[in-house]
This record gives sequence, structure tokens and C-alpha cells, in this order.
Amino acid sequence: MHGIVKEIHGKLFVESSYAMSEEPTLLTHRYPILTARGRIDLEKPIVDFRSGQGGMWLGLGYEVYTGDSIAVEKTPIAPPKTKLPTRWHHEHWQKYSKSQGWIVA
Repeated sequence: MHGIVKEIHGKLFVESSYAMSEEPTLLTHRYPILTARGRIDLEKPIVDFRSGQGGMWLGLGYEVYTGDSIAVEKTPIAPPKTKLPTRWHHEHWQKYSKSQGWIVA
């Protein structure tokens, strides 16, 4: 899982988003940073080293330890503008082409 370090109201969080597989919704989790080693770069990508609720995230030259997710936002993912039939399938929109079948929209 990937995330970004953000400062929100003076506090640091790792924010991580992913699309749900069963419905067109983007889930965004915020994990509070409890401790850190090294100089934290805000708005830079960071990688989850130990997956799950709370854990260790690695950035370039630093690492942070987080608590459990404290905020979850759900954002609908709008379908693409197309005249072809569409469907949500395995975390992305697809459109139906008579010649190719279902393809990524």
C-alpha cells in the first residue's frame, strides 16, 4: 500500500487511498503518525512496510510509525463519459466494444 504524508490542523498523518473492487468508490484512510526517524517529506510518496491497521511506513531517508486509521472518507468514482455501455469491474471502469469486448475505459 502507498500513501502520502500530510499535515492536517498541525498534526501529521499518512493518507492512503484505494478503489474498492465491488463498487465505484475511492476509500481514503488517515493514519496518525506516532513516531518518526529521519526528516519527513510532506506530500511525497511513502510505502507501507507492514500492511494492516497501524504499522511502519518507509519514505526516502525516513520511516514513520502510525496508529490505527482514524478517518475514512468515501468518494464516488464517476463513470467515464462514453456512449458505450460501462461497468465497474475489479477496481476500474470498463466500456463495452463490439470488436474487443469489455476494455478499460
